[in-house]
Amino acid sequence: MGLGTRVTNGICVQGNLGWAVLSLACCLGLGCDPSGGQKVAETSGWDASMLEAELIEVFGESDPYKRLLLLAEVLPQMNAQNAPGAGSAMVKSYLVIDRSESDPIMSRWVSLDTPAAIEWTTTVRGSQARDVVAQAIYSWVALDGGAGAVAYLDEVPPSIERFNLVRNNIIKGVGAAGDVSIATSFLGRMPDDDSRKFMVLQMTLQLMRKGSDTAKAWFESIPNDAPNNLKQAVFVLLLELLSGSDPESVAQWYDSLGLKPYKGGNAVYSVGGGYVLLDPAAGFDWILSQPPSASREKALRDATYLLLKKKPVEAYTYLRGNMANEGMGPTIFAYAHFYSSGDPEEALMWAIRVPDPKERDKAVLLPLQLLGRRNLEAAQKWLVENQENVSEKIRTRFMEEFGEEES
Repeated sequence: MGLGTRVTNGICVQGNLGWAVLSLACCLGLGCDPSGGQKVAETSGWDASMLEAELIEVFGESDPYKRLLLLAEVLPQMNAQNAPGAGSAMVKSYLVIDRSESDPIMSRWVSLDTPAAIEWTTTVRGSQARDVVAQAIYSWVALDGGAGAVAYLDEVPPSIERFNLVRNNIIKGVGAAGDVSIATSFLGRMPDDDSRKFMVLQMTLQLMRKGSDTAKAWFESIPNDAPNNLKQAVFVLLLELLSGSDPESVAQWYDSLGLKPYKGGNAVYSVGGGYVLLDPAAGFDWILSQPPSASREKALRDATYLLLKKKPVEAYTYLRGNMANEGMGPTIFAYAHFYSSGDPEEALMWAIRVPDPKERDKAVLLPLQLLGRRNLEAAQKWLVENQENVSEKIRTRFMEEFGEEES
C-alpha cells in the first residue's frame, strides 16, 4: 500500500496525497473538514490509547514531508473523547516534535472541546507549555472572535508568565480572525517598550496577510488619544513594513493623511529610509518636503547613515553633490561622522560645515584627533587655517593630547 493507505490496529485509513494535504489544511483551520472527515472522526472507534500510539508512531517518522502527510491522515480520527491521547503523545514525544506537529493537534483539539484543551495546557511544563498554550489561545480566538479567551484571561493572575502568553496570543489571534478592538485595548494598556513593539508587529503581520489595506484600517481605527503613544507606535511600524517594498506609494499615503499628531518620532524616517535606498534623489526630496521638525532632521541624518552603509559608492556621489543644498545640513554631520575614521581630511572638510555648533564639535573632534596621530604637522596646520571654525573646547582637547599647535 502507498502512503495514502495504511492499516492501523485493524482499521484501514485510506486517502491519496491530495486528501492528506487537504486533511492537514482543514486541521490547521480548526478541524473543519469540508469532505466529511469530521463525521468519520466522531465514529472512527479510536480510543485515547489508540490515538496516542498512532501519533507516537507518526512522530517517529524522520522525513518531515512524510511525517506531515501521516499526521494529516491521523488527525481526522481525533474526537472530543480520544483527544487526551493526543496530549499524552505530545508530552511523551516532546523531545522530537516541534510546533509543526503540535500546532495542528492543538488547533484540532480546541475545535472539538475548547475547555478540555485549555485545561490540558495547564498540565504541561517547559517550552512545550508555551507552544501549546500559544496555539490553543490563537485557535480559540479564531472560533469566537476572542470573547472566550478574553474572559479566560480575567481568571489568570497577571503576575504569572501564563498571563502574558495568553494576552499576547489573543492579540495575535484577533489579528488573524477576530475583533481588532480587543488588540487595541490590550496594546494601549501595555507600556511603550520592546515587548509591546513585538506584539504590535505580530498583530500587524497577521492583518497584512489579508492585505495592507486591512492593516491600515486597523491603524486608522485607533483613537488619536490612545494611551501610551499607541497610535504613533503602530503608525511607525506600519510605515516600516510597507515602505520596504514600495516606499513611493507609502510616501503618497503618508502625505494624504495631512498634519497629524502621530507624525512624530521616527515616522518620517520610516518612509524616507527605504525611499532613499531606492532612489536617493527622490527619497531626500521627499524628506525635505515634510514640514521642518526634529523628526525631519532625524530622518535626514539617519537616512544618510543608512545610504552610506548600504550603498557607499552611490551615497558618496549623491551626497558630495547635494549636502550643501538648502535643508540638507543634518546630512553633513552624518557624512562627516561616517568618514571620520577613514579619511580624516575629507571628514574635516565637511565637519566644519555642520550648522549646529555642538554637532560641529562632535564632527570635528574625531577626525582631527585621527589626523593628529597620523600627521601631527598636518593637523596643526589645519587648526591654524580653520581657527574661525573650531571652538575653544576642541582646541583645548587637541592641545591636551598633542601640545600647542603651530602658529
